[in-house]
Amino acid sequence: MLKDIVALADRYGVEIETAIRSKAAAADAIARQAGRNVALIVMGVARRPGEELIFGETTSGVLQRCPCPVMLISDARLRRDDEEREALRSGTGTG
Repeated sequence: MLKDIVALADRYGVEIETAIRSKAAAADAIARQAGRNVALIVMGVARRPGEELIFGETTSGVLQRCPCPVMLISDARLRRDDEEREALRSGTGTG
């Protein structure tokens, strides 16, 4: 996946740096990199089971510490009832 992202950045002439971090210090490492005036952080995430929308400690830490935009990407699909419940909770639903 990282090779595809680098190829896409090269195609558009965008400077990019990729890194894979261990769980233990990932949020701190990502926040340090964000301090280098990055434009965007893209993270792969997995939704944790439960009533609330939770992606884990690393993602929460990054969202709290990083001043730049953070894009979360997941390959998991929410069940339709989960989508509707989340839409209602976030105020974007119609029901």
